[in-house]
Amino acid sequence: MSQESRAPRVLLVEDDPAVRRSLARLLASRFEVTMASDALEAVELLSGPEFAVVVSDYQMPGEDGIWLLSQVQSRCPSARRVLISGVGSKEFQRHVDSGLVHSFLQKPLGPEHFVDALEAVLRLPLGH
Repeated sequence: MSQESRAPRVLLVEDDPAVRRSLARLLASRFEVTMASDALEAVELLSGPEFAVVVSDYQMPGEDGIWLLSQVQSRCPSARRVLISGVGSKEFQRHVDSGLVHSFLQKPLGPEHFVDALEAVLRLPLGH
């Protein structure tokens, strides 16, 4: 597969194994998916090949998704950052407005909506 035709790489960070596997299956047809179970494992993966999108759950054991996405922003500024959570909050909108998070998605995630949202995030200009 040539570099131009390679599927975008997505790092999916979710502490619930069943949810992580389910979301990865949804993305597998359009994205190259790498999974991590927590923020620290995800940070280790950032030193490898670059990700087009990092999707992180907000609430996880140890460091939360906001902490992780701030690490992604400083280490991999071209990666789009998506936060997912089972709890809606105006706090998350503040992070979208500040540019730390490109998109916030509330669980439960509809299959079509999740994939479409990631494709939309990839169309955002860098620096958004």
